[in-house]
Amino acid sequence: MVQTLNARAGVTLASGQTLAEISGLGTVWLNAALPEAQAGLVKIGQPATANLTAFPGEAFTGRVVAILPTAAADSRTLTVRIELANRGGRLRPGMFAVVALGGDAKPTLLVPSEAVIRTGTRSIVMLEKGDGRYHPAEVVAGREGGGKTEILRGLAPGEKVVASGQFLLDSEASLTGLTVRPLEPAQ
Repeated sequence: MVQTLNARAGVTLASGQTLAEISGLGTVWLNAALPEAQAGLVKIGQPATANLTAFPGEAFTGRVVAILPTAAADSRTLTVRIELANRGGRLRPGMFAVVALGGDAKPTLLVPSEAVIRTGTRSIVMLEKGDGRYHPAEVVAGREGGGKTEILRGLAPGEKVVASGQFLLDSEASLTGLTVRPLEPAQ
């Protein structure tokens, strides 16, 4: 693949001048579009796996070598550059891939996104207390994707949240003057 081309029609060339720089396809770059909301999850050197539509069922592994400095304004995505070994030269420019970024996964508390009531000033979930009783609790929501929302503070593992009909329960709680369980102070 031609990286730079210094020879043009009508240009005078000096002895020893580089005419062109050509790189092989032994290693290729895969540019992946990453939603800007997930930018904090990617680090240079992080492992990545690419599945190409041209080679179904086969995974290509590599690592993140760069996170380009600008975001695409129309799609609100960042470009993550992944370096892949191209043994046999099977990978070609323009191929389409689905990328999975690996790394230091830490456990997180997830709830169905529809369970979170966003009031504009705070986020609330309705907790099931047993015996048909429910209680609102304030939470701090994190990232959202795949129909799930990360809960950073305000819930404990094992607490049951209401995912359907929570707006009716919230209205009933407001009418009866039930107070929202406040957030615990940050530690």
